[in-house]
Amino acid sequence: RARLRELEIQLDHYKLMEQDRDLALQEADLAQTQLHQLDHGMLQLALSVQRRIRNNQPANTSDDNSPPTKPGESDSGGEHDGDEGPTSHATTAGQEDNGGQ
Repeated sequence: RARLRELEIQLDHYKLMEQDRDLALQEADLAQTQLHQLDHGMLQLALSVQRRIRNNQPANTSDDNSPPTKPGESDSGGEHDGDEGPTSHATTAGQEDNGGQ
């Protein structure tokens, strides 16, 4: 009887391990799906930014007729059309920078 009880305990232990493995596989599948969705979203964002830079459009297109309303943004560099924020300024500055020549 003791041997039978020991085998039942081992079987329960293996069942728990199997459940843990199945849960880990489900979590890995979910993480992989989320990673693919993130990759797709990042690709779409990159393409959108490239199109905006190529077309010289402002980065804030939610309201086409008004500049960004964050405090301090209009004070720094917002005096010309096509202001695209700090990220594109760095790109523009890098393209226009002749310091390396």
